[in-house]
Amino acid sequence: MFNLNHAVRNAFITGAAFFSILIVSGEPRAQATDCVTALGSTTGYTSLSNAATASKEKGVDEWDGEILRIQTVLPGVVTLEGIGTASQTSLYSNDGSGPEMLDSAELGDNLDDLEVVVPVGYHCIEVAPPPNSTGTFEVQATFTDVCHLGDVDDHGDSFICATSVTVGGSSASGEITSSNTTNDVDMFKFVLSSSATVTIESSGSTDVQGNLYDEEGTLLDSDDDSGTGSNFEITQSLAAGVYYVQVKGSDGSYGLSITQ
Repeated sequence: MFNLNHAVRNAFITGAAFFSILIVSGEPRAQATDCVTALGSTTGYTSLSNAATASKEKGVDEWDGEILRIQTVLPGVVTLEGIGTASQTSLYSNDGSGPEMLDSAELGDNLDDLEVVVPVGYHCIEVAPPPNSTGTFEVQATFTDVCHLGDVDDHGDSFICATSVTVGGSSASGEITSSNTTNDVDMFKFVLSSSATVTIESSGSTDVQGNLYDEEGTLLDSDDDSGTGSNFEITQSLAAGVYYVQVKGSDGSYGLSITQ
């Protein structure tokens, strides 16, 4: 027997379910994560040292909302390589002054890599595949720090590339290796948490000179042969802060100690 109430009830349930499906299917896609917004945070970054690579691979329809975040502690060059469906790839950076787009290019199979000079700080890579594209896209970011753009040296020649040493720690060692076109110098960096009198001296048979600088680059003291043999020795009363020692001289190996 036909039951009108039962039929109306079933029709209402079916219609309600269909209406619900329409509502769900009509929801917009999630908004893409914006690098400008992401760079307001300092979490979720992969720290890259020299020659290190970070990468992310997604289906082109999944890149909506996906970014790749990297951090560098030295300025240098980030090389971006795209693998797969050609996609617009942009590199944003925040060195502390606010987010800024540094460069953008279409990357993918058979396309050139993108090389971008980056400062110290946080960087974000955003990918925008073309509409209705298919397949996958992988972005790889490889970092070369400013201290390794040219010949590889045991210790950097500049303040920014100085090797960190600990006061009272194990002696450091180095080698001066000059060529016909460059004069090699070695830079070291140490930090004092409180004021102290420190002694900086070299060891070995190589004739080297030492220069002591503060963090502003002001020369505080210099010595050539006050130590044993042809070694230097510098004794200074210093306030808390960051200091640099420059070693230069004849080609050869040497040792360096900083004590208080």
